[in-house]
Amino acid sequence: MANWEGDDDWNKKLQQTQPIINKIRSCTDRKQRWFEQIGFLRRCQKEGLVPKGLRVKLPVNIMKSEYGERLKKRSEKRVLKRAVSDLFVKIHRMDKEMAERRLHLKQTLGFSEVWIKKTEKWVWNSLSESISKVKASLEKKLKELRKQKQESQSSRSKIKGGVKRKVVYNHSSKKLTEEQMELLALGLNFGIAPRKFPLVEYVTAAEDLCQKLEEYGDTE
Repeated sequence: MANWEGDDDWNKKLQQTQPIINKIRSCTDRKQRWFEQIGFLRRCQKEGLVPKGLRVKLPVNIMKSEYGERLKKRSEKRVLKRAVSDLFVKIHRMDKEMAERRLHLKQTLGFSEVWIKKTEKWVWNSLSESISKVKASLEKKLKELRKQKQESQSSRSKIKGGVKRKVVYNHSSKKLTEEQMELLALGLNFGIAPRKFPLVEYVTAAEDLCQKLEEYGDTE
């Protein structure tokens, strides 16, 4: 009878433990995926590659200039650096959460340190296949980005000087930055295209012009 009671207590203990183990497994899975993403992003940084989701979009007329290309590269470097930093913050928070789960298993439910480590090892082994798939997926993305970079470089070498540049003479006392010189070299007619065509304003201006022409014709 005593053994049956002991078995019942142990089964109840395991039932209480299962949700915690599931959460530890979920945390471990996400944490390892983030580590793989960090490795992927660092390789992108080293090779000058930018994943699609982290690319910076600029207006077409700016992108055609050397200034636009430099601005895009600088911005994307910052975005990549920030993405890696954010992942490390997530991992740090996850470590705290997992530490709380371990403490609960040890102090509240009375499991030993050895049992907890064995359980975590089992969790890790159960995730090895899914993590391998993540690695393979990121490796495939890296190859695609390398291919895109090579194609982009070859197309740029064929098409050069898409925007006519002008010589800028600074006769003022103010010292201009390199970015300002690049922008002025595009010419005085250079402007950023609006995101949305101002149709209402265009129609209103056309109607006003027609009305003025009619009034001018009536006076003659």
